[in-house]
Amino acid sequence: MLQPEVIDYAVSEFRRQLRTTVSGISDDITGLRKRKEELEREIKRFSEAIACGGPLDSLVHQIAIREGELKTITNKLLSAIPALPLSAELESCAVLWRVEFQTCDVS
Repeated sequence: MLQPEVIDYAVSEFRRQLRTTVSGISDDITGLRKRKEELEREIKRFSEAIACGGPLDSLVHQIAIREGELKTITNKLLSAIPALPLSAELESCAVLWRVEFQTCDVS
């Protein structure tokens, strides 16, 4: 039978690693959201400059560059969304794993 201390250590280590991973994902998402907002503001300014008669070719080119980056960021944000609920599911699996192994004789 597994010793409770071993189970406690394994669950604690799993939780620590999970928190580190989720924190990294959260930081990445925050950075992507900030950059997305910045790009949206820049695109708006370029569009306003075009409306005021600015240099069309240059401004259109800059808008295209930023819209490409904006699309990439949006796709990254959309793909990151499923990762967060998964962490909660993994946390509950860890708790269930701990309870099952405490009550099972695995010798």
